[in-house]
Amino acid sequence: MTISPISKLSFEVLSAIFEVGHAAQDDIPGIERVLAGVCKDWLAIALRTPQLWTRIECSTGNGYQKIALYLRRSHSCPIYLLIEVNEDESHHLESLCQQLSSHFWRTRRLRVSAFDQTPLHSLLRHLHPIAAPFLHSIGIDCREYKEQESSGPLGIFTGGAPMLAEIRLDNISLERCSPPLANISAMYLREDSIRGPMVSSEEWLPGISAATSLTHLQVDGNTVVHDRWDGSNRVELPLLQSLCVIANNNRYTMGYNLGILHFLVAPRLEVLILKDYQYSPDHTRTVDSDTFPSLHTAILWDWEIDGAQGAFHVLLDEFRPGIQHLVCGNISEENCTRLLSALSLYDDEDPSEHGDDASDDEYSGQEDTDSESGTESNRPAYLRILQTIAIIPSKQRPYSFPLAKMRRLLVRRKSVGRPINTLHVSADFLEEVCGEFPIEEGLVRIEEWQPQILPNGNLWPVNY
Repeated sequence: MTISPISKLSFEVLSAIFEVGHAAQDDIPGIERVLAGVCKDWLAIALRTPQLWTRIECSTGNGYQKIALYLRRSHSCPIYLLIEVNEDESHHLESLCQQLSSHFWRTRRLRVSAFDQTPLHSLLRHLHPIAAPFLHSIGIDCREYKEQESSGPLGIFTGGAPMLAEIRLDNISLERCSPPLANISAMYLREDSIRGPMVSSEEWLPGISAATSLTHLQVDGNTVVHDRWDGSNRVELPLLQSLCVIANNNRYTMGYNLGILHFLVAPRLEVLILKDYQYSPDHTRTVDSDTFPSLHTAILWDWEIDGAQGAFHVLLDEFRPGIQHLVCGNISEENCTRLLSALSLYDDEDPSEHGDDASDDEYSGQEDTDSESGTESNRPAYLRILQTIAIIPSKQRPYSFPLAKMRRLLVRRKSVGRPINTLHVSADFLEEVCGEFPIEEGLVRIEEWQPQILPNGNLWPVNY
């Protein structure tokens, strides 16, 4: 009889291996049952390893015995609660909450999915007084939440949650479900569409101002304020490093919810992501340079620029001059041409003379400096210290990479001592662009575009 090497391991070692495997599969159910079903020895080890039973799926209307089993086997370990309130079984929610009531304090991660606000409010009321010393993250999705039927603000875990670092609210506003925010480092607020009255700035500002430890904030257009905020009060988020603002799919409201950029002051903000916006220089303001003094990276994804000539000039003029890295993702051929033309301009050139369609051969490869003083006689008109640029053409409307426009931009920038150091392109253009700009030419370094790591460790655009 052959004895496998793993069978020689001690209980302690196998238990530790099981714990590591379970932790690595935290979002995948069932690993504890797989391990327990291998043999009687492994079953004994699994039953004596409470950490294996800490992922507890709770659905109204069924599974109460299984929930009780997992609660018992997990002993007093912090637990990962996944609560799903089914539409046809919401009347069982009270029984479920009673079963969990003496264990809510153990929650480490909480994920809730509900179909509307009535059962959700019932659950939130049970969570209202709880002190949760282990709670690290909260995720709540209410598919049919209706603000006009809300019973008002509901605080949860008011007993304290000192370890709470992340919240994700889908289709329920922060004002209707308010956990302790003082130690939150990442906040994701999303709504599918406008459903009745949106939140006013008077409601939104006090909540967001409490999140003084926030380093990453992601909101969509339906989450932010609906009124025309007058700028009389601003909220400072002193530690915020990355901000992602995503418009909804309703084209009528795309350019309308950038108000968050006007009432936030974030002295440490480094990365600003703006997605799905329709920019109009007459109606859409972007960034006030005094509110984000540390901003160095701008990511514009799925933007539409209106047809007015010179619109890109106005947009770039609104960004602070400290931008060093610019990413333009899923950009159309027309907007790509206009962007590269605008970035090629010198500050003594009239944009109206060049327009957005400056000819591809309209550049000089010669140094353009003042021969007597040795100082530059020309400077780039926009984003003067830009060092890297990423151009990711639209996949929905494919087109050839604008090599001539890009060369004009690179040569003009280099001729006045403000070169673009790195050009990022998608994999399907990498060979072509590298052939046009060989490394021995020394004009620019070409790299394949990869999802970018934000200051808080998240990747963009993965999982957005």
